[in-house]
Amino acid sequence: MNALSLLTGPYIKLILIGAVIVSMGLLGVFIYNKGYASAELKWSAKYTERENELLAKALAERFRQAQANIAAKKAEAARIAEMQTENQKLEDLIKELSDEADKDPAANNKCLSPDSQLRINKVR
Repeated sequence: MNALSLLTGPYIKLILIGAVIVSMGLLGVFIYNKGYASAELKWSAKYTERENELLAKALAERFRQAQANIAAKKAEAARIAEMQTENQKLEDLIKELSDEADKDPAANNKCLSPDSQLRINKVR
């Protein structure tokens, strides 16, 4: 018995059926993989788009925070300058009143003179 007689003999139907089943299986695997690749491409594009969107939002938020910090620093600098001016005025007033107190003839008395009371009230 040679191989040719087996192909033409009783096993030919089984061989053909097996070949058809194998080819259908291979076709199914090919179609599945083609569909998977298509879906992977679609979702990869969506994922990339979402990542780019989030990156843009993060950059916009950082820019907003930087602008807010710059504005806060300007307001802080203005308030510090204002406080320094007020402080200088208060120090000048204290020096002026201290000089007046040194010139007051009743500075060594046990109670406050009317001039001393006026000086104290000016500081308040």
